[in-house]
Amino acid sequence: MADFILKMANETDDAGADRMFGSPNVWDDFDWPVATDKYGNESDMMFLCQVNCSSIKNEHLPNDGILYFFYDALNCPSTPNIKDAARVILYTGDRSSLSPMRLVDENGNDISPDAYMMIPAEQGSVSILPPDDDLSDDELYEDPDGEYEDEEAEVGAYDDDSIVLAAFSEFEDENVSFNFENGSCLYFLISRKALENGDLSDIRVFVA
Repeated sequence: MADFILKMANETDDAGADRMFGSPNVWDDFDWPVATDKYGNESDMMFLCQVNCSSIKNEHLPNDGILYFFYDALNCPSTPNIKDAARVILYTGDRSSLSPMRLVDENGNDISPDAYMMIPAEQGSVSILPPDDDLSDDELYEDPDGEYEDEEAEVGAYDDDSIVLAAFSEFEDENVSFNFENGSCLYFLISRKALENGDLSDIRVFVA
């Protein structure tokens, strides 16, 4: 996997730089992803990270695009049988037109968490799909901390050909707390066929 560790970032970093939390650098007509619960209530998804495709070097993604990861952190779905629990958006336009978009509450107060730089590392809190996506089952379901049990049967409820697009481990310091009730890692899943076709419309999640 392409692994990253996190380090406190400055929001004035280059537009489109690899970053977790904080504010995504987006284009003028960007629509913030919204989650809808079973009662029809809508809420803004949480921005997790933006990462350059050049940092991942996957043959099914453009070399100069940016991937944006969002998650329904209010309802915290944790199984792949729930649709629209997360969104992944690919941007391939001009980076010079990007600017930070911050979330605010009804009183206009900034509610975006602090931003963190994503720095390439041998092992880290964030893992993105590697150049060779032809992974074995052991690699697909391996937890870097050695605590993740093989849950292939549950993941298969979504798609027998699903693979891990990204994995976000629990992270906590004096500024940000990011954790899960049912496990220690949030996995973004995509079917291999969809990835090969450049189709990011059906992303599932799994917490373990």
